[in-house]
Amino acid sequence: MLQKHRYSLWLFWLIAIFLLPLPFLQTLSAGLPTIYSGESQAIYYGTIAYVWMLFAVYLSTKPKWLDRLIGLPDMYMVHGILAIGAIVLAFLHKENTQSFGWIKTTGDWAFDLFLGLMIYSLIFMAGWLTNRIPILKKIKHTLEIIFRHELSVWIHRLNIVAVVLIFIHVQLISYIVAIKPFIILFDVVSGLVLLSYLWAKFIAPTTYNNGTLVKNQPI
Repeated sequence: MLQKHRYSLWLFWLIAIFLLPLPFLQTLSAGLPTIYSGESQAIYYGTIAYVWMLFAVYLSTKPKWLDRLIGLPDMYMVHGILAIGAIVLAFLHKENTQSFGWIKTTGDWAFDLFLGLMIYSLIFMAGWLTNRIPILKKIKHTLEIIFRHELSVWIHRLNIVAVVLIFIHVQLISYIVAIKPFIILFDVVSGLVLLSYLWAKFIAPTTYNNGTLVKNQPI
């Protein structure tokens, strides 16, 4: 049983890291103007980063089929590592491409927001890290009086704002929008992930069965 679980987890990693970005890269590379060939690698980095971040958002909905396949702890681990990897690639994208106006502004806002949320999450939502670094644990205990878990959850949801900023960032790039197969795939997948997130976080909870606590007996 354990061997089957590890096989499922490795297969899941393979799909998340390599297969999911592949259609985006193929459609993008097929239509990317040769004038931007010098920045093509950085553009691909940004594309992979966005796909990974979209998948991290989808994982935050805790889909039941994935819970059964690899388990919730591993799902959280993949969510965190993909998000960190996406920020690294986004940095490489940011440093090796040129943009101006609102294209640059929306990209910078999204990157800064992602970076800030990553640092915040590593302190307040990654117990495996704070338990191993005493100074981070002390900072967490000092600040968690203000930043309680419920507030941390809502702050973490600002990732959606950052994803929307990247979506706008891409829509403002005329030569990218002109690549129709890519932009259609980009828009459809972004829309599906956003809908799944809104359903899981705000609509699905209203369909759950409610109960009434009638007795609480300490054991």
